[in-house]
Amino acid sequence: MVNFLVILLILFTTKLAVSEENDPYAEIADIIASKKTPLDECNDYVTQKGWEQFVPISVGNKKILVICGSSTINEPPSSKNFLSSRGIAFDSAILDAQKSYSEFRSNKISEKISYKLREGFGIENKDPITKEDELTTEIEENFFDKLFQLANLEIEKKLKENEIVDEDKENVLDEINDISQSEVFTKTINTSTNISINGLQSFKVWEDCNEGEKQCRLAILVVRTAEQGFLAKSLIKPTSSFLRGEPSRAIPEKFTPKQILANVGTRIKRDENGDYHILATSISLPKTETGQSEKIAYEKAKTDAFGMIRRFAGAQIQSKTEKTVEQIFNEYKNGENENEIIDKFKQETESLSKSAKIKGIKIHDSGSVIHPANKNLIAKYIVAKWSIGSQNQATKNNMEIKKRGTTSIKKTEPIQQGTQIQSEEADF
Repeated sequence: MVNFLVILLILFTTKLAVSEENDPYAEIADIIASKKTPLDECNDYVTQKGWEQFVPISVGNKKILVICGSSTINEPPSSKNFLSSRGIAFDSAILDAQKSYSEFRSNKISEKISYKLREGFGIENKDPITKEDELTTEIEENFFDKLFQLANLEIEKKLKENEIVDEDKENVLDEINDISQSEVFTKTINTSTNISINGLQSFKVWEDCNEGEKQCRLAILVVRTAEQGFLAKSLIKPTSSFLRGEPSRAIPEKFTPKQILANVGTRIKRDENGDYHILATSISLPKTETGQSEKIAYEKAKTDAFGMIRRFAGAQIQSKTEKTVEQIFNEYKNGENENEIIDKFKQETESLSKSAKIKGIKIHDSGSVIHPANKNLIAKYIVAKWSIGSQNQATKNNMEIKKRGTTSIKKTEPIQQGTQIQSEEADF
């Protein structure tokens, strides 16, 4: 009997081992777990640099803010809509970074507002609030005071409705806590932070996308510095002051296909003199192989690239709308959806930026480019450039920006198949 049980145990163990060896899901799970995503690469890069996300850090003599954002390219490489979907994914990755930052800052901003409110009503604050870094203060200066004024106004209304006098410190404190911790006010802080961050650049890009894949992914390391904030403001309010940093390499007149693909979005580069330039790269696919269709693709790429530079100053433009924060608060009170509110204000920013008549944006480079994941799609690209120098020259000449002749690349060598796309670092 014992021998029979031993034989059964051996057979059961053998069957289990064979079953595990033939389990395809176990193998797939191992492959997925061992493969780093672009977001992992971004986070690893930040760690290797010794940086920390969401808080100002010192790099040399500068303070910078870094955030990783990621997204998925919804269309597969085989789709004719792949490149347009890829462009949307770049925007989504930056929005993801903005959202992560706004969620991170929400509690801190709420604490600061609550502290100021208690102070204003003569209520003793038990714990002193930590002084914010200058970069954080500069980023949030557009909307913090508006949030504080809104909270103060709402508390005054509540005190009046409930017939509470300022001397009744306990009930006043309850009202302060109710407002500052409410879901509507928290959402208002998140959204206000999200739409008010200006001067963000795509510092470095990682893309995992090979031919034959069903879905591709990318990540962007977004960087913000005080210098970028100055450039964002200068787009709207021309300045005679020149911003100059450490000299870097001369900006190439013509970029390589790999640079074009990896540098989609808005980036900051310093030239050999140390002067700052905003570069924006956009890609557009002609619908047909006709010359007219190519021309339309170039024009779309130009419009998008110029729009990226305008959006660089978008939050600065949006801050001109005095009732923005109050409007967001009221829309949340009325049950509006967060994504709809953000989209609405992004569209308003876009509309305001078009009417801002930003001078000095020029076409720096143009041509054709092929993505290695689909070498049948020959797209057109535009690299737009802006600097304080070009703005001053345009203002001085008092004339419309003249479009440089587009350059057609007859043959663009495809990038090696199967390689991941990773951009060079931008400057800050």
